[in-house]
Amino acid sequence: MVEGEAPDQAPFLVWDNKIPDSGTAGRLVELGACIIVKSAVYETKLRSIPKQETICEEDGHRFVHTTYDTPYGNLTDVSLVSSGSLWRQKPVFESSEDYERLFALVSDYDYVPAFDRFLADDLRYGESGVARPATEKSPMFEILYDYMGIANFAVEWEERRDLVIRLFEILLEKRRERLEMVRRSPARFVIVDGNIEMSVVGEDRLERFYAPVIAEAAEFLQAGGKRTGLHLDGRNRPLAAAVSRLPIDLVESFTPPPDCDMSLLEALDVWPGKRFMVNIPSSVHLSGAEAVRAVTATLAEQARASGRAAIGVMEDLPFTDHLCLAASVVKDAWAATSSARKGQSE
Repeated sequence: MVEGEAPDQAPFLVWDNKIPDSGTAGRLVELGACIIVKSAVYETKLRSIPKQETICEEDGHRFVHTTYDTPYGNLTDVSLVSSGSLWRQKPVFESSEDYERLFALVSDYDYVPAFDRFLADDLRYGESGVARPATEKSPMFEILYDYMGIANFAVEWEERRDLVIRLFEILLEKRRERLEMVRRSPARFVIVDGNIEMSVVGEDRLERFYAPVIAEAAEFLQAGGKRTGLHLDGRNRPLAAAVSRLPIDLVESFTPPPDCDMSLLEALDVWPGKRFMVNIPSSVHLSGAEAVRAVTATLAEQARASGRAAIGVMEDLPFTDHLCLAASVVKDAWAATSSARKGQSE
């Protein structure tokens, strides 16, 4: 499906970091699932700025405190470790005094190829797996969520916009360095941005600072033989028109109601040239096995009819008991539809 062709078997996808153990992974492979291995095609390093990480436990939670010793003073961020992800609790940027420190930090990053590691990840599950390189975030996304945080950004955008845009421009050049390496890598598809929340981004910033750099990245990577996509697991209806104009190939982790606001059928209609990796809504699992069975069957039927979608689990779950159930439902739905079509042709 990632290669642009209609899937020839039940397309159930699951991220490897959502699988609880090797036994479950083996069962998923038996059911025909494709395991997407979260990987990377490069390592990020600092050339000259020292970095120190401290891990501590606070109120039963695990936090990582990271301090960067720039020539202009220290920067520190704090992240919560949860579900295999880091959730930033305090960004490095706290006040306007941090701009020179931040400029120095982001300019100091260097990128080293990790193609052998990526290829090993790609082969981990044989023909039943595929490695996924890390998401290439757009510069404005990095500013909002990785470096400033929404509250700090809102103040800086109004009071020191020129400095925010300077940071954007530095990050854009660093992104281009990374994309050059990604283009040379063995990756088959690349997610070039995502998690775009219009209530935060707004139409003006979307058109000025998101859409152009997403389009630039997509076209650059496609020229190197890569498929490109966006990770859109939120409220997508406000993004529908803008995404329809972007030259991406696929939408990853598309999540229909009840968690989000656009159905798969609607998305297939408004984005006719794009393919979909559809996430079974996480909240459905709270309603029990029969709810998972029903929702998954409906999505599988829609995916089969369209020839442009795969179903699976690409977001955090309240528990993992239903992974194999969902995979078996997709497999059975695909088999039933194939049998019905075969009977009609005879």
